[in-house]
Amino acid sequence: SFFGLTCMKGGWDSLRHYEIMAGGAYLLFRDYDKKPKTCSPVNIPCESYSSKEELEHIVNKLIVNNKPTNLYFEGIQKQREWLLKYGTAEARAKQIIETLSTRK
Repeated sequence: SFFGLTCMKGGWDSLRHYEIMAGGAYLLFRDYDKKPKTCSPVNIPCESYSSKEELEHIVNKLIVNNKPTNLYFEGIQKQREWLLKYGTAEARAKQIIETLSTRK
């Protein structure tokens, strides 16, 4: 799939957001712009939409004539970089160790 759609269900943080990106689909997040800033996941470079019309507009700018655009590939790259830097167990462990080592 070119895209994976997600939204807040029981809470904002869910493995499905990470699974979509890890699976190679472009993450489109319903109402991500309404998520509290301190709530995980933080600063995912994703497109936020609130209506079917907004979703169609986003899809139509990212896929033209059934082909991904450069904008699509740039977004996928940003999401993969975010996932590797912040979304893996290894990345989280490194952040915890770093945080603990700076505390006195």
